[in-house]
Amino acid sequence: MGGVAGVIDLTCTREVEPRKLGGMLRVIAHRGSAGETTRHQAGIAMGVCYSHPPAHPVEEQPAVSSDGKVWAVMDGRIFNHTELRREIDNRGCRLAGHSDAELILHLYELRGVDCLAQLDGEFALLVWDGRLRRLFAARDRLGVRHLFYAVRDEMVYFASESKGILASGDVERRLDLKALDQVLFMNCPVAPRTMFEGVSALPAGHFLLIQDGQVTHQPYWDLEFMPEEPGLRNEEVYRDQLLALLRDAVRVRIPQDRSVGVYLSGGLDSSAVTALMHQNGLDSFPAYFADFALPAYSERMYADLMVSAVGAPFNVVEMSFQHIAENFPRLIWHGEAPVVLTEAASLLPLA
Repeated sequence: MGGVAGVIDLTCTREVEPRKLGGMLRVIAHRGSAGETTRHQAGIAMGVCYSHPPAHPVEEQPAVSSDGKVWAVMDGRIFNHTELRREIDNRGCRLAGHSDAELILHLYELRGVDCLAQLDGEFALLVWDGRLRRLFAARDRLGVRHLFYAVRDEMVYFASESKGILASGDVERRLDLKALDQVLFMNCPVAPRTMFEGVSALPAGHFLLIQDGQVTHQPYWDLEFMPEEPGLRNEEVYRDQLLALLRDAVRVRIPQDRSVGVYLSGGLDSSAVTALMHQNGLDSFPAYFADFALPAYSERMYADLMVSAVGAPFNVVEMSFQHIAENFPRLIWHGEAPVVLTEAASLLPLA
């Protein structure tokens, strides 16, 4: 995980104070404590806090075009980066490093917003096109990564969390009462609403364009439930197809350059992921489990069965109602909304 933040003057005439961007990054520094990089130019400032530092200076964000007019930042990972780099190389463009932000920059220059059709990953990306004075942003299909924005007086503020935008000092902290109603009715605000009036969340599977004073966002992907005639395929075919998709989904999420672990709740989902990690060739990886002091709430027995089957080192954090209560303020601060369901508070000690 990492974090992005920035301020852009759509008129390209006003300077952005470096301390403003610094304050925005500091408040989201928990997303990446391995350092940060920033870049400033007339009317624009962008920065990133890293969970893992760039391997080389050319991989620092923002990625910038050769003429300095197009900038790109992103939080997340592009899973099919190898194929996309090959395509860019075949077009005669040599990438300087292995940054996904640089990859996004060149894909945007080649295809514009249509580059989204090629991307397989979990990401929040943002491109400032100074040639067109256009801001382009997008969020992955299922919304694993977040991106928030606010527009004030032809200034655009964006960050990985709402608090990053509020830290600019230019956006007022006002409660959105309709978002509060959504929380009480559906447990969370529904994008593009947030708990803060004037701060918007880019919805999952959408892209955003800000140009000529107009702000538009629209979907580029959605689920499709296509009816199928009965009898065309049997249960075994569906089973094998689902298993193949799950195996591939786990495989692409295992980084080759760093160690990984797994949160194992004892339930079906996390147990399946743990087993598939083992099948993908990981010899030993740590498993983490939050165990409740009351036996009636504990799923330790099922987690024990899984770690025994795959031979994973088991790390257990004891949890109680007192721990949940103590973690509740942190949960609200990170979630940036009233919390109706409390189980997430039990996972904070594992973060």
